Amino acid sequence: SYLTLSGEIRARVNSTSNPGLVEADAQRLDILRVVGGADLHLGDHFRVFGELANGTVGGINTGAVAGTQRNDLFLQQAFADVYGKVGNVEVGVRGGRQEFTDGISLLVSARDNNALMFVLDGVRGWVKGSKLRADVFDFNFVNYGTEGLSDDKTDKDTRFSGSSLGVVLPEKLCGGSKLFFDPMLWRLRSRDQIWGQVRGQEERIYYGGRL
Repeated sequence: SYLTLSGEIRARVNSTSNPGLVEADAQRLDILRVVGGADLHLGDHFRVFGELANGTVGGINTGAVAGTQRNDLFLQQAFADVYGKVGNVEVGVRGGRQEFTDGISLLVSARDNNALMFVLDGVRGWVKGSKLRADVFDFNFVNYGTEGLSDDKTDKDTRFSGSSLGVVLPEKLCGGSKLFFDPMLWRLRSRDQIWGQVRGQEERIYYGGRL
């Protein structure tokens, strides 16, 4: 059993002249991210991971600031893993608040300009063999507050679920090269979507693959 501690301090400045592409006073955002984490492994089959974060933003003409930029205290990640082997196959399940890194990070994960990372609440499971890996997940979005831990709530109206696979292709397909094919099928459901004056339920299906 062992404990690993981690931390990050990042300062970033965004300076924008004529924001909104109109003649206007320049804007400057001074963004600070402070994160502290702990990763506890207990034996060969159990892990607990947690991260607390603080985000601040100052500068000139900052305008309305979202909770992803300014937050006194945010539970950025808090999950538990249970994992092991069944024969030659690795299996596991993770529950809690976590990052989702199965796709292009700028779309589904980091959004690195923000002071706080983009995270989700829910559960995922995986099975991994020598030639195939399968992941399934069921998440809800998080509504970011600006004060302490109590105002960062799970958004029960926005649900993200699906499956991602990883397949090792035969090397003879391309002259001995190692190729991997990662197909995916995801579903995003919003019970309270707003488009202009229209309010209703929306469902989107995403499918594709990466070679």
